[in-house]
Amino acid sequence: MISIDQERVSMNEPTAENRIPIGVVWMETDSSIVVRIRAEGPGMVGEANMLFTTGHPKYQQVLNFVGGLAPEEAKSVFEWDFDLS
Repeated sequence: MISIDQERVSMNEPTAENRIPIGVVWMETDSSIVVRIRAEGPGMVGEANMLFTTGHPKYQQVLNFVGGLAPEEAKSVFEWDFDLS
């Protein structure tokens, strides 16, 4: 049985089970990384596609953030915690 305090913690802290993906990331056969994200808010919708080639300055940071990728592998993307520009 779960205690009330544990219920509060699980409702307030995102976990892998209750996080909502904002998009998808995949690696092309040439090892470039494609990130496709979507954001929605009151009366607004935004979409972005980003390409990170192996020579891009943020390539390794993106690859580390998603936990690594193999060519033709795809993963869900959750909220970014760094600037991609």
